[in-house]
Amino acid sequence: MKLRCTYCRGAFPWQADLPWPKSCPLCAEDISIPDRGDGGVVMPFIRSAKMAATDKTYRDIEKGSEIRVEKAAELTGATKEDMAGLKITNMHDNMRHGDIASMETSQADAAMARLQASTKTPIGFQANGAEFSSGISTGAVAVNGKIVTGIEPNAGARAAQRVARKMQNW
Repeated sequence: MKLRCTYCRGAFPWQADLPWPKSCPLCAEDISIPDRGDGGVVMPFIRSAKMAATDKTYRDIEKGSEIRVEKAAELTGATKEDMAGLKITNMHDNMRHGDIASMETSQADAAMARLQASTKTPIGFQANGAEFSSGISTGAVAVNGKIVTGIEPNAGARAAQRVARKMQNW
């Protein structure tokens, strides 16, 4: 086995069955391991780029949830405290592939129900995908300031429903 001196950076052979050397045989500097007294294993904090990127992602998600709380309070006329259930404050960081990172959603679900009840336009995902085509149930769409009438409104939502029904029987 070879050891490297932390002072002179020189490598020297050492027998693995011997205890750690007290001094470097090349430069005679003290390289002994200090006795901590508590017998604990010391491990340095090593922050990798991958860990930093993951932490930043979680912080950005939490910051975005604060903005959503403000927007929801503004849209519904409620206070930020009423919408505080939408804020993400504690995400699971010990996940496996397919796990959901957010905590329990009962408060967020209740806040979404209040928001949907207080507005006339559809909010959130509708069962038939119509949230992507609200306002064009007649087939009329404004394109560059001109009203264009479509031949089949909500065609995409209905096609998605047909595909889903076929997939259930498959």
